[in-house]
Amino acid sequence: YGRTQEAQNLAITQDKRGLLYFGNSFGILEFDGRDWRFIPVKPFAWVTSLACDNNGKIYVGSDNEFGYLAPDITGKLRYISISKLLNKEDQLFSAILKIYTSKDVVYFQSYNKLFIYRNNKLKVINPQTNFTLSFLVNDELYIREWDRGLMKLENNSLKIIKNGNFFKDKAVFSVLAFTPAFL
Repeated sequence: YGRTQEAQNLAITQDKRGLLYFGNSFGILEFDGRDWRFIPVKPFAWVTSLACDNNGKIYVGSDNEFGYLAPDITGKLRYISISKLLNKEDQLFSAILKIYTSKDVVYFQSYNKLFIYRNNKLKVINPQTNFTLSFLVNDELYIREWDRGLMKLENNSLKIIKNGNFFKDKAVFSVLAFTPAFL
């Protein structure tokens, strides 16, 4: 993709048309199988996460910034900021580590905030300590908070799951759906 972009990419996703998107420094690289195109996001902010929803919309997470890609009047994708909707007290946060899309909601997770985007509105959840990893399982969001444990999002607030405090000082790298086998 040329000398003008960084060699390191921190995120990747694919849209419904088969185009690939790479999270690079200061923006997104779009690849159609032959040509590369750069889509700027925000100066001096690495794109750290990408996700594509069921409608093909690409969501973008970066340092202190998140939003989505939408076509302009010429049909070229441009970055649209969602984080500009935040109140002043919520505008400072770490890089968006994970993005999950589920039905009519998008989750943006950083170390120090969880953002819930639904119907063009944002809800912000602040941890008591720090969030580590998060997981979307069967359209339910689980997140581990350091020194508290494994939690589940219920009614727009985080609740410790049964025995979840066991994980307050243990790393959780995966949460998987479990369906018991019936014989």
